[in-house]
Amino acid sequence: MNRDLKISSFCIFAVAGLLFVASACAPGREPERRWQRRPRPAATPWPPGAAAVPRLTPAPFWPLETPVLSPEGTPSPPTLAPTPNRRGMHDRTRDPLAWSISAGTPRHEAAAMRLVDRGRAELEAGTTDNALDLLDEAIRLDPGCVPAYIARAQASLLVGATRGARIDLDRAAAQQPRGPWLAEVVAVEGEVYETEGRNDAAIAAYRRALVIHPANRTARKALSRLLAR
Repeated sequence: MNRDLKISSFCIFAVAGLLFVASACAPGREPERRWQRRPRPAATPWPPGAAAVPRLTPAPFWPLETPVLSPEGTPSPPTLAPTPNRRGMHDRTRDPLAWSISAGTPRHEAAAMRLVDRGRAELEAGTTDNALDLLDEAIRLDPGCVPAYIARAQASLLVGATRGARIDLDRAAAQQPRGPWLAEVVAVEGEVYETEGRNDAAIAAYRRALVIHPANRTARKALSRLLAR
């Protein structure tokens, strides 16, 4: 009897010990994790505090050129300012010709372009005789200079010499200009018609010039003036 009781007690303690060891060795259960999505930070402008400003009209493009040195070694600044029209379109014929001079430009062509710039400045100042002298010299140096013929034609119109203006325009057209300079030739031809009192022909010439190059200021201003009458 005592022997059976001891065996039973030993078995109970053995089973209890095994259960205790099993529970101690079992892996613990980690608490449930709750993942939360963090809010994305709002985008900040760069640089901080800067606000985007919309452009209503495109800015005209000005060519960046290095200063051109005259034979004396001093920079020759442009004599005429760039003149974009109110629509933001740029008429390149109003730019100083000195801007087009580069290291590869022949010396006689560069000298002629500087003379044309000075001649156009004299025209704006109202000194037509000085302008004609400068433009004559420019054409002598470079007989293929289209802007020189156009400027001399305009100077001839100021003194009423329409025949001389037509001759210069024909010489300019013989150089086969394109784009802005072709439009300027046609626009100055309209000025010849207007000087002769042929307003219908002048209006037609101004419109042709604007078809060739819509930014031409000579034709645009003259056409607005004639149509407003």
